[in-house]
Amino acid sequence: MISTLGWSAFGILMLAGGDATSGDGLARHFGFGPTQIYKLHNGISELQIADLDGDGRNDIALWNRWKNRIELFYQPGAGESASDPAEDLERNEIPSRGTMRRESIPVPHRVSTLRVGEFTGDKRLDLIYFGEPRELVILPGREEGGFGPAITTRAPDGDPRSGGLAIGDFNGDGRDDAVLRGDGQVLAYYQQPGGGFSKPERLVHNVKQTMLTLPADLNGDGRDDLLMSVDDDEYGMMAFVQGAGGGLGARQRIRISKVRSITIAPNRDGPDDVYSVESATNRLRGLRWGTSPEAGGDWPMLLYSYPVVSNANRMPSAIADVTGDGRLDVVVASVDTAQLILFEARADGLARGRAFPGLVKTVALAAGDLDGDGRAEVLSVSSEEKTIGVSRYDGERLTFPTALSVPGEPLGATVGALTPDDDAPPMIVCVTKVAPEANEDDAGGRRRRGGEQTQVFILDAAGGDVLRHWRIDDLEDDLAGVLLADVNRDGRNDLLLFVQFAPLVTLLQSESGSFEPLDGAAARAGLVNDATPAGAAFADVDGDGVSELLLAQKNLARVLAVRDGHWEVLDQLNPESADAKLTGLAVLPAGDGSPTVVLYDKQARELIVLRRGDDNTFAVTQTMPVGAFDVSTMRAIALRGDEVELLLADPRKLALLHPGRKAPAMVEFQTYETDVKDAWLADSVAGDFNHDGVRDVVVMDVRK
Repeated sequence: MISTLGWSAFGILMLAGGDATSGDGLARHFGFGPTQIYKLHNGISELQIADLDGDGRNDIALWNRWKNRIELFYQPGAGESASDPAEDLERNEIPSRGTMRRESIPVPHRVSTLRVGEFTGDKRLDLIYFGEPRELVILPGREEGGFGPAITTRAPDGDPRSGGLAIGDFNGDGRDDAVLRGDGQVLAYYQQPGGGFSKPERLVHNVKQTMLTLPADLNGDGRDDLLMSVDDDEYGMMAFVQGAGGGLGARQRIRISKVRSITIAPNRDGPDDVYSVESATNRLRGLRWGTSPEAGGDWPMLLYSYPVVSNANRMPSAIADVTGDGRLDVVVASVDTAQLILFEARADGLARGRAFPGLVKTVALAAGDLDGDGRAEVLSVSSEEKTIGVSRYDGERLTFPTALSVPGEPLGATVGALTPDDDAPPMIVCVTKVAPEANEDDAGGRRRRGGEQTQVFILDAAGGDVLRHWRIDDLEDDLAGVLLADVNRDGRNDLLLFVQFAPLVTLLQSESGSFEPLDGAAARAGLVNDATPAGAAFADVDGDGVSELLLAQKNLARVLAVRDGHWEVLDQLNPESADAKLTGLAVLPAGDGSPTVVLYDKQARELIVLRRGDDNTFAVTQTMPVGAFDVSTMRAIALRGDEVELLLADPRKLALLHPGRKAPAMVEFQTYETDVKDAWLADSVAGDFNHDGVRDVVVMDVRK
């Protein structure tokens, strides 16, 4: 049995069999038999231990960079001996000595990571490696011994640095899968029933400088999860935890200082232990996944990736029960790939996003149950195709958008009722640019000719018929969003148009159902400058039973309403820093009528949580770092009907936060600090080195 092994800086593989001895000190607990030495060359790495020939004894595989080949060392059976040829030694040269049979496999790649697993469905172990040229290569184990011809899969997005390939059952089907580290993403290659890999599933995380990629059962559910180290001083690890339905789930950041190494130590029961050398302190720490009583109040955050690689600076989204299961789903439009991405709600969060064909250059999304069947339809607004299209969930997918009959070039749309009543029928409200007909008369009876006009159309949601339309002043810039809300508290929903780099356009609904602009100097439109959909919410924040408009504006947020024909500030919420740059806002409702307001500060890359105090003033009660977001959506949603969650999205990622819960962390249960002067702990190995049934840990000091 191989107990310990290592390789020197001079390319020598050394092995020592366990041999417990008696005596004082450490000798009472473990010892080593005669050392076996196998000379190779400088640059050996990627050492793996496994039963490569199926004889019940562990063997060794490693990468010999100098000779571009995989070296294999097989343990002999009873009565067998190694048959290596005699060496031609120089004077004072150390000879190889040992009992293992040595073979090698020349390969044409520059191997960065070598692993062992079963990938062909024949129950025999195979070798797998990744390198340059960027290909994932399987060397299948043969029944008669050795390894067969290479099975190659192109992987141009893989990262050819060491430690970037993890092997485990990542979808719970009992077969070995492979996860490959890429630039800002991981590629999950799930094994098919007959062997071989399916098309990789991309988990885009956009994290720079990810390092080690390892399988581990972090939460003790018996499923393989993925743990990665990150070159980050504050969040030194991240994890993808496998869900109950199989497949790697959302990314979870782990607040831990930067680590030098990670070693996974499996447990028979419960979560695996993680040993890591902390870069800042040179300590070896034993860690377990869990929640720590000493941990801060950070909310758990699940980070979901889009299944497409997009360079767009905007990803419109809509939130509604698209599948009809009573849970709110999230739909995102990938602008430059012409796709709709559906994130279905699940008991543990959101399912992985699925992409379906959509309109070209979708600039806005809206959703609502147009036909009353219990499933929300999705409206896609494409100025490129001059179309508003309707997609439906047919039980398996989102259908391709079918066009609504709306004249002109659509700029934006929303779905909602014209009154706040729960039983009010939904309407489709859209804003378009329309070229007037040559023979169309204006209000004074004169024939119109000339340029395009900006018009608002209200359509019956069920039939799509135009109920009314009217002209409004041309917008100063691109339309960013449309909202129906009763801002003047008269029981009728008004129309708010968010325009980039311009004040909010307010159209007040009259008793007759017409909409009149709130403009002019008396309207105090300067109070609604810098309004964005992501930085706006409509909620009751003062407990009077009537909702107000909240806007994040530069370094503060305001509570506003229209009174006596003009905008009025009802309250103001201030962060603690004058340098704050607020780009997102959401309101978390509370049963006591005093909701929580959450702001996103782009400057500090953190969430700011404000609650009303005893003096009835909102004050900051918590801040938490969440990373950089170019916020396009920020909403408080009852995703699963039982609790409110915070949705935060930008063109690269989508995050779901759980207020009131504690974020999982790596909880320390052991620590070791060497007393050797000038030691530099590089890595650790865990195992039972003295055969007493108790795990031991060996740490390596490479400076000495």
